[in-house]
Amino acid sequence: MEKIESLERLPTASILVRIHQAPLSDDGLRVLRLADFPQSQWESLGIWVRRPLYATGAYNNSLCPARDSEKELFHLRQSRDDRPVRESAQLLLGADGINEEKNDKDLVRWLDEKITRNSNTGLIDLLYFARYRQEAGFKFSLDGIHNAPKAQPYVGIYTLNPPDGNYEDPPPGLYEENEDDSDVSKVQLNSLLDWDGPVLSPRFLDGFNTFKDIKFNKNTHIIVDIRTINLQKYPPKFEDVGWTIVPIFTPDGFVKSGIYQVPLIAGSVPRKLVKDLAMNDPWTYLMDEMKNKKSPFKLKYLKKCSICVRLVDSQREGHFNQAWDYNRIDYQYLPQKQKDL
Repeated sequence: MEKIESLERLPTASILVRIHQAPLSDDGLRVLRLADFPQSQWESLGIWVRRPLYATGAYNNSLCPARDSEKELFHLRQSRDDRPVRESAQLLLGADGINEEKNDKDLVRWLDEKITRNSNTGLIDLLYFARYRQEAGFKFSLDGIHNAPKAQPYVGIYTLNPPDGNYEDPPPGLYEENEDDSDVSKVQLNSLLDWDGPVLSPRFLDGFNTFKDIKFNKNTHIIVDIRTINLQKYPPKFEDVGWTIVPIFTPDGFVKSGIYQVPLIAGSVPRKLVKDLAMNDPWTYLMDEMKNKKSPFKLKYLKKCSICVRLVDSQREGHFNQAWDYNRIDYQYLPQKQKDL
């Protein structure tokens, strides 16, 4: 049970099971089977036991306590269209190009053929598990740097862009000197280094930070700014290393939950580029600027260097808890040359 309890749960979902001792013959030597008796005797002989109503409390639910993040989801789930299984199966038939109605027996046979499990069967993609709710928010963790350029201490700074859907000026000191009253509440500093980790792939132990009450905006992303501390100068000085962005939402309103390896772009964050990213599909716009030889920003990848981050919808509490989970890292943002390393 300890192993099962450590696995990621599917929020709000559970199954009802019953275990009964099989009835025996009068001499106690033989298990009574359905095939041996007419259906009218199944219940009286205890071969078939009627399912109790859930509301009677007959089911022990101690193994699936509801998290706070699930309680609101229960109400939202109740508003879904609860169509019969038969109707849903017919819709699947139509999607498969079969425009005919099947009886229940044929439907079960067809579903058995379609729903198979083997070594190539993947997990259900929970990206569209639940639409984003700003009351729940999302969580973000900057877990570390892969192939850092130098064996020096590093810190990570990250901030939302646009903040609250309307980007003004970056918070003081993040990109360049300014004296405005920008909101700094959404600026985070990662500095808790894993001193037992590899020096050229430093890892942060700060963990998740939760962003709540952020209105949905399909262009919202997190700007990650990596800096190093030059200890050879006195006093020690922060120096720019590289930066990148991590998109938060799908265009249709879901959090892009996952573990991502994202390439770093050399140098400091271009101040004038920030507003453009907030007004466009941020990753597409950034890649276009990378390819544009006439771009005033002259963007270049920081050779072989990337960061590992986790992003998760807060409604999926308990998911992606393991940092640097190599079996689940999504490499979609890496250029092909880095994927091949």
